[in-house]
Amino acid sequence: MRKVLLLLMVLLTQALSAQVYYGESKLFGLKSEQCDPYTDLGCIRHYITAKAENTYFVISVPGKNEAVDISKNNNVRVEFNNDTYIKTQVHSAEVVKVSRPYARERLYSTIIEFPIDEKELCKKKRIRKIYIERDCGNIYVIEIGKFWALCLNRLFPEYIDKAKENAQKDKEQKELLADKYQMPEYIRQYIEENYPDHSYSLVELDTVHLPLRSVMLLDYYITEEYNELTVKIDEAEEAGENYTQMVQQGEELVKNFKKELAKYEHEYMKPTAARGDENDYQRVVIELVNYNGTENVTIFTRVGEVLPTDFDFHKEADGCRASIEELEKYIGQLREKGSEKTVMMAE
Repeated sequence: MRKVLLLLMVLLTQALSAQVYYGESKLFGLKSEQCDPYTDLGCIRHYITAKAENTYFVISVPGKNEAVDISKNNNVRVEFNNDTYIKTQVHSAEVVKVSRPYARERLYSTIIEFPIDEKELCKKKRIRKIYIERDCGNIYVIEIGKFWALCLNRLFPEYIDKAKENAQKDKEQKELLADKYQMPEYIRQYIEENYPDHSYSLVELDTVHLPLRSVMLLDYYITEEYNELTVKIDEAEEAGENYTQMVQQGEELVKNFKKELAKYEHEYMKPTAARGDENDYQRVVIELVNYNGTENVTIFTRVGEVLPTDFDFHKEADGCRASIEELEKYIGQLREKGSEKTVMMAE
């Protein structure tokens, strides 16, 4: 559950253009204070553009085995306890698969956002129900209990203020990024400190999405799944039970882990455009020149920070690879052990 929720929190942010600045409040449950992957989760998101500022309500609608069908422009009705309501529409909708490829059950999340009148939201009344039109014609209903609705009502002003504050910070941080053809001053300082015997020039400057967090999480999942599998197999051996099915599950894990690692390595070597989330990095390609010739170096800086990241993707990927190989070796040993037992029984 904890792993799924962690991924869901990462995925809640949607792609945005470089001209749009935004900030979000903390994540909150809509049915209880406990954030569970099977619970509708929400946050307040505030946008700043060149023309206006707008506040949106973001909801992550969970779906087990299949996603809940909600699309852009579907109707939304927010009903309050005093029988008043706000009618609005889904501004954007995106379906993401929350569970990993090797998960025992498939979990999806339909992430929607719709404009909300912050003054109405902060009045002394509580949300009773949220009705969201589905593509199939049915209505998805979120019913908020009285106690939790009262808590949310008190917290909404704080959530809105925090979203606005974060949006302003996002604007200020991104404005620190230099013009496309101008080298950032902190990059200049970094080059002069680390390559003092070189002359240099800017080759490329852009912002890209890198799977750095993903590869860190993958290493965590490999270790956790490995430990869980070894415990189950040890228990089966002690009880004299057959663990052939568990070995097959281990082989499937190895296959999926290899596939996922290969995907992250491809994304790192050929990164996509920035998505507006915490995995966006400014990429600066610098040409260095000295008496030995020329070479290009690439420097990644997390958006909003002024020090180049010291995160070594290749080191993390090698760590994942070593963990996969260890799991694969363990599964192989169990296979051989099982084969020896079969031969002995036959004799």
